[in-house]
This record gives sequence, C-alpha cells and structure tokens, in this order.
Amino acid sequence: MGSSEWEGLLERRLAVLPGSRDPGGGPILIIPLPQDPSCHDSGAISATVKYLKTIPSLSARERGWVVVVDARVCHYRLVKPTVSTVRATLGYIRHLFVVRPEGFWDKQRVDCRKSEVDSQPIYVSVSKLTRYMELSQLPVELGGTLDYDHTAWLKTRKAYEEFVDECERARRDLETLQVELRREEPCSRASTLHDLLSVNTNTYNTITARPSVIFNMGQEVLKVLEMDEESGFRVCEGQGDAAEAASRVRAMLHDLHLLTTAVEACWRRLNTALDTYMQVRELENDMNDIGQWLVSAGQTLLAETSIGTTTDQAEALLREHEAIELKCRETYGRWAGLRYKVEDALDRGDGDLRSLADHRTTTTDLRSLKDYTDTLVRTFASRLDRRRTLILASVRFHRIAHQMGERCNVLLQQHRWLPHTDHVDTLKKTLRELTARKEAIDYLASEGTRAGEKLLDLLTVGVKDLCGRDITPDYTAELNHVHALLTAQHEHYARAARQADLHKLRLQQNIQLFTCQRDVKQAHKWLKALLEALVKAHSHVGRSSEEIRRLKTEHLQFQETAAGTFEYGYESARAALLVEKSAGGSVLSESRTMVGDLENVWNMFVKGSQEQLTRLRVAGHLERLDILCASVVEKMSGRGLSTDPEARALLTSRDRLLREIGRNVRLGKLLKERLSDPLVPSFR
Repeated sequence: MGSSEWEGLLERRLAVLPGSRDPGGGPILIIPLPQDPSCHDSGAISATVKYLKTIPSLSARERGWVVVVDARVCHYRLVKPTVSTVRATLGYIRHLFVVRPEGFWDKQRVDCRKSEVDSQPIYVSVSKLTRYMELSQLPVELGGTLDYDHTAWLKTRKAYEEFVDECERARRDLETLQVELRREEPCSRASTLHDLLSVNTNTYNTITARPSVIFNMGQEVLKVLEMDEESGFRVCEGQGDAAEAASRVRAMLHDLHLLTTAVEACWRRLNTALDTYMQVRELENDMNDIGQWLVSAGQTLLAETSIGTTTDQAEALLREHEAIELKCRETYGRWAGLRYKVEDALDRGDGDLRSLADHRTTTTDLRSLKDYTDTLVRTFASRLDRRRTLILASVRFHRIAHQMGERCNVLLQQHRWLPHTDHVDTLKKTLRELTARKEAIDYLASEGTRAGEKLLDLLTVGVKDLCGRDITPDYTAELNHVHALLTAQHEHYARAARQADLHKLRLQQNIQLFTCQRDVKQAHKWLKALLEALVKAHSHVGRSSEEIRRLKTEHLQFQETAAGTFEYGYESARAALLVEKSAGGSVLSESRTMVGDLENVWNMFVKGSQEQLTRLRVAGHLERLDILCASVVEKMSGRGLSTDPEARALLTSRDRLLREIGRNVRLGKLLKERLSDPLVPSFR
C-alpha cells in the first residue's frame, strides 16, 4: 500500500489505534461506526485494520487484540459485518467490545455473557466499559482520560513512515554497493581495482552522505515520539505504540549505522590496498632515485674541497652548501615519510603487502632496499654535515680575521688617539673608546686563534666514502692559507696592541696632567678668594675682650682653611710637575708658573694673616691693661686700704703698670697707625 493510499484511509478515521493497552497488555483498537449506513465501507475498514495491525509489536499482538466497536450512533445491522471484518483481518482477538447507547438496554434482550471460546462480542455501555479497561487507556470519546489527537497522530505516523522509507532505500543502496565492493575485494590486479573505485566514487560519496540526513530525520522522529504527549503515541513510559515505534527507529538507525560503517570500512580497505600498491611502487622508485643521486650527483657536489680565502668567498660557499642542504632536506623528508610507510608495510607482512597479484615485492626485498637506502642516507648526511661544519668554521675564521684587521687599523691611526685638547672629559671619552677597542681586539684575537685551530683540526680529519675507503681530499693549500692568515693576524694584533698601550699611556698622562692643573687653578682661585675675604671681612680687631677672643678664634679657623687649600693646590702642582717630567713635555713652564702664582697668593695671605693676628694680640693686651687700670682706680677711690695684704697687692699692680706703661703706649700708637693702613698692602 502506497503512502498516499494509507494516508487517505487513516484520514477517514475508519479505525483508530490510540496506542493504549488493556490491563493484559493487549493493544486497543477502536472502530467508530458512522451514523449513515451509506458511509459504512467494510473494505476500507479491512484495509485500515490491516495497516494498523502492523504497528504494535509482535509481543503485544500475541497478548491478543482488544477491539472496541463504537456503535452508539449507527444502526444495529452494521455491527455484525463490522465484527466479521475485524475478526477476519486481525486474527487473534482476546476481547471484542461493542459499545451501545444507554437506552438500548431497555429495549433489547441480549446475552452479554462473555464467551472465552469464540470471542463473542461483549455489549457494554460507555459507563461499563471502564470495568474492563483503565480510564487512562480510553479516549475521551469513550469516557476515558486519554487526550488522543488523531490529526497529530497522523502527522507523526506520516513522518515515521517517511523515515522508514528513506531508511529502507538507503539500506538497499548500501547493501548493493557493499555486495559489489565485496565481490571485487579480492581483486588480483591494480588496474581493475582502480577502475572499480573510480567508477563508484560518485556513488559512494552520494550513498554515504545520505545516512547523515537520515540520522537527523530519525532524531526528529524520536523527538516527536518521546516528547509529544498530545500526539496519542505516548501513553506511559516504556509502553504503548510510541515506545515500540521509538525502539524501531533506534534499531533502524543502529542497523543503518552499522551498514554504513561496514561499507566505509570495505571502501577504505580497497583504497588502502590500492594506495599501498601505489605507495610501494612509488617508494621503490623514490629509493632508487635517492640512491642514484647520492651515489652520483651527491658525490660530485661533495667533492668540492675549497674553503675560501676571504669572507665573501667563504659565505658564497656557505650559500651554495645551503642550496645543497635544501635539496637534501627535501630528500630526507620524503625518505622519512616513505620509511614510515615501509615499516608499516613490513609490520603487516607479505599478506597485506602482496594483496594484489601483480605486486611481487616481498618484505625481504623491501627491507633490503630500505637498509641500503638508510646506509646511503646516513653516510651522505654525515659527509654533508662535516662539509657544513668545515664551511661554517671557515666563515667564522675569515669573519673574525676581517673584523680584527679593521679594528687593528683603527687602533693604528696615530692622529685619532693623540690628545688634541686640554678638555678632560673629551680625553676621558677618548680613553674609554680606546680601552673598549683594545678589549675588543683582545677578544677577537683569542676567538680568532681558537677558530683557526678548529679549522685546522677539521682540515686534518680523514674522510671515508660509502664503502669505507679513505678519500680524504688534499687540503695542503687550505692548510697553508690558514697558517699564513693566523701568523699575519697575530703580527697585526701585536702591533695594534703595542700602539694602543702607548696611546692609552699618553692619554692617561694628559688626563692626569690636565686634572692636576685644573686642581691647581681651582686652589689658586679659592686661596685668592680667601685672601680677599681676609682683607675685606677679617680686618676688624674688636672692642671688648670677648669680641677679641671670638675674632681670634675665627681667624685661626680661617687660617687653617687657607692652609688646607694651599696644601691641596701645592700637592696637585707637584703631581703635575712629576707628570710633565715623566712625559718629557714641552709645557714645563706652565706648571711652574702656576706654582709661582699659588705661592705668591699664599705668601700674601700669610703676611696678612700674621698682621691681623698681631693686631688682635695687641688689642687684647691693651684691653687687659685697661681692665687692670680700672680695677686699681676702683679700689683706691672706693674705700681705704684696711689690711696690709691688700695694700701690698695694690702696690704690686701699680708697680707693674708703671713698668709696662711706656711699652704699652708705644704699642697702642703703633696699632693706631696700622689700623689706618690696609691689611695686605700689595693686594689689589
């Protein structure tokens, strides 16, 4: 029956399968009879029942059908042919109920006893139907609580049938392709297998893409069956037609998945067999190509013995060698991939390796070819790496020699390192640059020696060919070149180092000389400032004994500061004279002149300082004398002499004053004259 035919019958609602069960587990089938006898169609009912009886599971059908004929609105004569049609179509019917209206029992006398032998109809009313079945298993029309929506049920059934049809078509196509692939799986020739796969590639892609769509369709159907309670399918968990349909969907999806997996596995096996054949053939060809290149062209490329005589030549050789390495790296990569495949083929054994009859390569042949190619690659790689190491050592040695030559030439430039200025900071900057360059050539000399010795060691190492024979090239010219370059490098370095040390000494002497001269000038400036301060601010002699003592203390401290300044300048001048003398310079008079100027200022300061100190002492003496006179006058005028000791003390003081009065008068007059004169007459 086509989908359009059963869909049309189900839309007429001649028979309804709500998916419910009676207490015994049998499926409940409801047949509503029409009120108009002309609308009754026994054939259509039979066809509908035939379709519906395929929906419940076999276990449910074996428990016996429970048929409910709803004859409440129809003529009684329609019941008998309907019951006969249902019996003929369903087979085993455990219960057959005929529902009649309530008023029917007032007019009829019918034997309503149940017959266990021939399943005679049980005539009941709607109210008594619940004695045999639960309310939750009966639709609302029959007095139950099952909310059955026939339209939703029909929509769900249609989606289910569409899924089943698509799944069956996909299954048939997959089985057809599987049979064809398995028929050709033990293929004997690679060309036949290649043709088979080429012809069926599009078919395979199309067929294997359909299950994913069907899986999505099945998931949607499962979602409807398991979640849509209004569809009439889902009555309770794990029971009813909805659960059976969901179980069928899962089983069909599982079977389709297994079949798809089997077809894909078969397709992969055939592809793997063909790929293995092609890969092994390609492997054999590639290994032969690699071997021929290593034995012929590779040996020719490695026969080069030159290491270059300059940095440019060595770098050019390095670029050429890198080009060779690039080609070899591609070869190594290809060989590594093929070697992995060979190992995989060897692990599978001769069975998989010779799955095609026209593939005659055995594991022994493949292993021998692999071992031989491995030996070629390792030996060639060893020689290639040795050649690279040799060229890199040559490049490094020549680069260091070139850099050292340039740096030594800079150090040998006389005019660059001579002290052309008396600016100390500039000279220090030049000295730092010279020191850094000297340290740089020291490092380069050490590195150059090590690089040269390493290059000599590499040139003297023996070389073996693929057969183990000694084929060490003649490196005599290269050895002589390296020895000569090392000797020239050492001589050049020695000259530059000596010249740098000489320039460094001269710069240090000039820096020290100019620093000392600068210090002498600074001391002269400070001492002159102190002298000026002495003349202008330190010529006061005070008016009391306390002030005189304070001025004297300050003057002594001032004198100590000036003495320290002079000592600092004098020692700096002596150092400058020693530096000039050791350097044999032509500016000897400049330091002597600076020393003379410093001594002149110091002498003037000493004279002025002594003069000021003398003035302070005379002023102090006069002040003490004045105090003594005042005390004598006070004692004489204040009261009379009471005791002999006091008189004698007073007489003693008077006698001392009389003796010193003349000298003190002369000192006072002299101090008065000196105070009118400048402290240092020669200072302007």
